[in-house]
Amino acid sequence: RNEYAVLSSPNRWTESFERYWKDQFAEAMQIDIPDPLLANTIRASQVHCLLAARNEDRGRYVLPWIASMAYGPIDLEAPAVIRGMDMCGHTDFARRGFDYFLAKRYNDRGFLTTGYTLSGTGVNLWVLAEHYARSSDREWLQSIAPRLVKACKWIAHERTKTKAGGAGVPEYGLMPPGVNGDWARYAYSFYNDAQYCHGMEMIGLALKSIEHPEAAAIVAESQQYREDLVRAYRWSQARCP
Repeated sequence: RNEYAVLSSPNRWTESFERYWKDQFAEAMQIDIPDPLLANTIRASQVHCLLAARNEDRGRYVLPWIASMAYGPIDLEAPAVIRGMDMCGHTDFARRGFDYFLAKRYNDRGFLTTGYTLSGTGVNLWVLAEHYARSSDREWLQSIAPRLVKACKWIAHERTKTKAGGAGVPEYGLMPPGVNGDWARYAYSFYNDAQYCHGMEMIGLALKSIEHPEAAAIVAESQQYREDLVRAYRWSQARCP
C-alpha cells in the first residue's frame, strides 16, 4: 500500500514515460484553456482512446475499440472514436482506423458490419467524408473511391425494397427495418435513415470534388432520399400527440 511513493521521486522510467506521451501528442491539437481540470479531462480522453485501441498487420491498421477490455471496434460506435481523435489532431490514428474498416469490414455486397448493426455503414461514410474535408487528400480518396461508391449503391439498392408498395406507403424510400443498438427490435428508424442519408450525401460531395464519374448520381440519390425521409417524418409527426 506504500508503493505509491515510487511515483513521488525521480526515476528513469518517468522520463521515458513522459517523453513517450509528449511524442504521441506532438502533432495533435495543443490545448491551452483556463480550466486545468477540463484540459486534463480532454487529454485523458485522448490517452484512453490510444490505450484502448489495438492494431493489425504490425500497425498498418488501427482498431478503434470503444472500451478498454470489451466490445472491440463496433461498426456503429467506433466512428465516434475516430471522429473525436481526428478533430483533436490525431490524423494518423483516424486514417489507419478508416483503412481498417475499408480493408477488413466492408464486404463484397458493399456495406460495413462487425455483426452488430448495418447502420454503422452510414456513420462511417459521413465521418470518413469529414476526414477527407479536413485533409484534402485527393490521392487517398481516389484510391478508396470504388469501395465508397459500392457502399452508396448498396444503400440505393436497399431503398428500392420499400418502394414496392408504391408511393402511398409511409416507409416509401426508407431503408428496410433494422436495429440501432443492442435490442433485437427491427423497425423503421429515423436515426438509422438519417445516418445512411447523410453518409451518402457527404460521400457524393466528396467524390464530386475529385470529379468522380459516379458523384452526380450519388448526390442526386441522396437528395431524393432526404425528400423521402422528410416526408416520412412529417407523416409520423402528424399522427403523434
